[in-house]
Amino acid sequence: MYSSNFQSVSVAQKNFGYKPGSTSSNPIFTNELLGALDFTDQHLDTLIDALKKADTYHETLLIVTAKHGQSPIDPSLSKKIAPSSIQAASSVQFAQVTADDGAYVWLVDATLANINKAKEDLLAAATTLGIARVLAGNEIYQNGFGDPKFDPRVPDLIIITKPGIIYAKPTAIKIAEHGGINDDDLTVALLIHNPKLEKKSIMERVYTRQVAVTAVKALGGDIEQLDGAMYDGTSVLPGLTLE
Repeated sequence: MYSSNFQSVSVAQKNFGYKPGSTSSNPIFTNELLGALDFTDQHLDTLIDALKKADTYHETLLIVTAKHGQSPIDPSLSKKIAPSSIQAASSVQFAQVTADDGAYVWLVDATLANINKAKEDLLAAATTLGIARVLAGNEIYQNGFGDPKFDPRVPDLIIITKPGIIYAKPTAIKIAEHGGINDDDLTVALLIHNPKLEKKSIMERVYTRQVAVTAVKALGGDIEQLDGAMYDGTSVLPGLTLE
């Protein structure tokens, strides 16, 4: 099994991105982003050449995807808001705020009253903070993000921003960021290749967490040993015969 992680595209998206007017369905690439894509493409060519020389190309399943997207794709929508503004908007004391193009908030005292008050404060400042929605308490569990009552890794509140909002210093050079749960963050390319596979597009909704399950299955492993996959009901990517 081989794996590679290319950060050049991510960095190019954050610092140079697309040209103004781009949308997710019709992106206009900057020269810097095109260069990062070409760089990655060349290294994938190197990997494929090595597989061919080792006579394993026809037996190797290649999966190319991204672990996240960047928001906003259209740089004209980008608006930076200082992360400190989040705590400043609430009288409830926050223990931790992790913020990029979304925000995750842990409270010092996560009582129900404090959680509700923090949500109320944040929504009152929604226009200033670029907030679209705030998930709090049971809403986090109900949306599939775990239960903060039993897992300290799960935040007490999740801030979902309006498209284009980035929590960063207003002087920051980046024009895009990731970490939120809007479409630009979550919608990424996922390509699978093997000379034995017939070329086709599968429009079924899939998830990047299926990549690990697919890789284990392709290697002849037992996916039932993956506790997380069993708990989530994660299946192998569609359209493949891996027996």
